[in-house]
Amino acid sequence: MIIREVEPYQLRKLIDQSGYAIAKNILDVKILNDIRSTILSEIETSKISDSVVWSPYIGENNKLTYSNDEFQCMYRGYVFPWNNENKLFNNVLSEVDTLRNLVFPEMGHATIGKYSTYSVYRNNEGFLKGHKDSISSDVSVFQFIVPLSDKGSDFEEGGLYIIDSTGEKINIDEKIGLGDILFFDGRYEHGVDLVKGSGVGRIQMFSIPTNFIRPEDSPRLLDQISTRKFLRHKIRNLRNRWKRK
Repeated sequence: MIIREVEPYQLRKLIDQSGYAIAKNILDVKILNDIRSTILSEIETSKISDSVVWSPYIGENNKLTYSNDEFQCMYRGYVFPWNNENKLFNNVLSEVDTLRNLVFPEMGHATIGKYSTYSVYRNNEGFLKGHKDSISSDVSVFQFIVPLSDKGSDFEEGGLYIIDSTGEKINIDEKIGLGDILFFDGRYEHGVDLVKGSGVGRIQMFSIPTNFIRPEDSPRLLDQISTRKFLRHKIRNLRNRWKRK
């Protein structure tokens, strides 16, 4: 997967200076193209099960989602660590995640979970409003992104940007391509300007750090449970308690 060694210290130095760093020609492009083809096939053939989810719960099924609202317009696929699927996808991101922990040792020690995901921004509609990433006040979020598209052939305008340490807006997609990895400090504002062109659009994959929600604390999961099932569960619990007395 990773075909060339990189010096984590040099990447961290660049990130501390400007907010981001790009590791060039790190990943096997053939493998990335295989993953890209699989993702595009899933977009065309899979059922969209929900809008984009920002707070997954433990035990959630892998899924394809889509949102088109004021904040975002994109497809997002989720591959959770407890589901034994999409091994190639997970293996690549696992290797990159290990490299991230070398660049940001504090991420390796933080008590947070991570899950794999991909995003597809269709031409002439896909975007993501500028935002900053956070998990909690005492945990910094350091991200990486593996591009699966090229600006110029897959789309012509827009794309990923970061507001760097000097306040300048940097179009990252003009500096990065297949085989590269972007590392950045999520505390810097970033987003995706409206993607325009005639190709497949903008595609990326990455591993998202998060605090997973317990199933019983997930409003989305509770909304899926009918009143009949809820009452049946409660009655069963009461019967079990009565039997134990």
